[in-house]
Amino acid sequence: MGGEKIFMQLILYVPTMVIGQDLWQRVFTARNDNVARWAGFGASIYCFAYGIAGALIGMSAAVLLPGLATKDEVYTQVVRSVLPVGLAGLVVAGALAAIMSTSSGALIATATVAKQDILGGLRRRKGAGTKPAGTPHDEIRDSRIFIVVFGIVMAGVACAVHDVVAALTLASDFLVGGLMVPVLGGMIWKRATGKGAVASIIIGVVATIGTMIIMRDIFANMPIYIGIVASFVSFIAVSLFDEPTSPAIMQRWQQRIASKPRS
Repeated sequence: MGGEKIFMQLILYVPTMVIGQDLWQRVFTARNDNVARWAGFGASIYCFAYGIAGALIGMSAAVLLPGLATKDEVYTQVVRSVLPVGLAGLVVAGALAAIMSTSSGALIATATVAKQDILGGLRRRKGAGTKPAGTPHDEIRDSRIFIVVFGIVMAGVACAVHDVVAALTLASDFLVGGLMVPVLGGMIWKRATGKGAVASIIIGVVATIGTMIIMRDIFANMPIYIGIVASFVSFIAVSLFDEPTSPAIMQRWQQRIASKPRS
């Protein structure tokens, strides 16, 4: 594979495990800090084993089924041609369960961000305020609407992009190019601001997409590098030009990160 491609894979896929909203969503629902910490550690071991399993399936297919036309057919063809009927059914059921779990988590995360951060922010700016107490069904209805809308969009994208690796590359490029710098930078750099983070996300994604369009190659390494650099520069510049975060908020943040894990 070569050192450059291995490095690119690490840059492209490892940060998505840190900045993915669906994973943060699970961290926020942990009972306490220790549960979140050990769950993350356990999940990392599982992901490592899962990656090895995928590689072994591909290696086996190269030996047992050397005439496969595309790499996207490897999993299904191994199940159909190699495994016995009963075991093949269990493997297919497990794959469908994993797809449903991942899709539902991504849909709920996307709907939550759109409803709470984007739509909620617009409502607060317009002075609409929050909904009256006693109407929780409205929140559920809004979430369902966003989930249905984004579900239709995801289905359309899945129909348009026929290469699984290409779809994963696109998603990872957008995540890493737009979110890695503001998420990690917001934890490390005290002078960072919300406007700097938003600008970093927008400019990083636009730079990544623009470079892909210019190069006409979604598998190229350059778009992700350009996206990260543009995101980093805009994050620093806009944060420095913006007013610093208020001391009260910074004090609360320092208290939270300095506190001992709750049992």
